[in-house]
Amino acid sequence: MKRVYSKILLSVMVIVLLTGCGKSQAVKDVEEAIGAIGEVSVDKRDAIKNAEKLYNILSDGEKADVSNRATLVDAQEAFKKIQEEQAFEDAKIVYEKLNDAADRCINGMTDIYGAWYFGIYKADEKQSIAKCFTNMAKETPHFSYEELLSLAFSGAISGSFDWQFCVNVIILGYTTNGEYEGIDTELKEASDILNTMTSIYDDSTYYPKLKDYYNAVKTYFDFFKSPSGSFSQLTDSINSYEKTIKASKKEAGFLIEK
Repeated sequence: MKRVYSKILLSVMVIVLLTGCGKSQAVKDVEEAIGAIGEVSVDKRDAIKNAEKLYNILSDGEKADVSNRATLVDAQEAFKKIQEEQAFEDAKIVYEKLNDAADRCINGMTDIYGAWYFGIYKADEKQSIAKCFTNMAKETPHFSYEELLSLAFSGAISGSFDWQFCVNVIILGYTTNGEYEGIDTELKEASDILNTMTSIYDDSTYYPKLKDYYNAVKTYFDFFKSPSGSFSQLTDSINSYEKTIKASKKEAGFLIEK
């Protein structure tokens, strides 16, 4: 009889021990979350983050019970590599868009400068309209005589042939030919990608320098659309803006072009 009781007691102890060694629901939830990750891709961020969160809640003992922990580690490493590659590609796109926008602003400001200079120092109302615009075209390399004449007689601007009139002709030219709109689109697209980079990527290697570059180009673009001040101030402003753009481009380029 005692032997029977001993066997029953032993069986109960074994059952208790086996039950105690079973995985907790929290561990099972983590294993399920890890299994849900599947093949690692750029859109698996939330799945990996969820598995990480559940895993980190576990006690040290429970973490040791997670059978597919190595899968989570592999997924984390693979996703980090994917993010780094994607972040670089996005950063390169932003950099190229800012380079193009900066070049277009710089080219445009040569026409603004040339028109302003012509209006102050070379415009002569005693000359024929044809002569005036022929000479003005020499100072505005991106506008021909025919284009300037067409803009001046479009009815959109008026006034005597002074520096303000000449500058307004160029501003109208860049408005009607879509250049302002094109630059604005590039800057908006660059800004959208930058915003995405801050919300998606954990690594902020590229963002600070690209943001500085964006701000430098955007500020110059605003001035390009609405230049102000005296002619001597214009020269100083152009030099200052373009110096800042050059420095910012160099800083960003060091990361992108390495």
